Amino acid sequence: MSILLHSKRKKCTFVPGMNDKKYLLDLIRDDGIRHLLSIMRGRQTLNQIVSLSRLPRYKVIGLLARLIRFNTIRWEYDTQKFLFSMM
Repeated sequence: MSILLHSKRKKCTFVPGMNDKKYLLDLIRDDGIRHLLSIMRGRQTLNQIVSLSRLPRYKVIGLLARLIRFNTIRWEYDTQKFLFSMM
């Protein structure tokens, strides 16, 4: 749900008063996102990412939604599973 909400928002209303590049750089400085990016190997399910990252599930979902919005991570639906991978 969080991913869909992020994808429906317009870029200019997502973070008022900031451009996307500055916001993306601020996100990368976040320890949770750096940790999440460091464990991404190949195609992984949400459960695999949560297990490897040892972050709360709701936080992983929020971080993935932000990264998908900025085309850092892509998702696909395959055999009744959502798979996430680096772009």
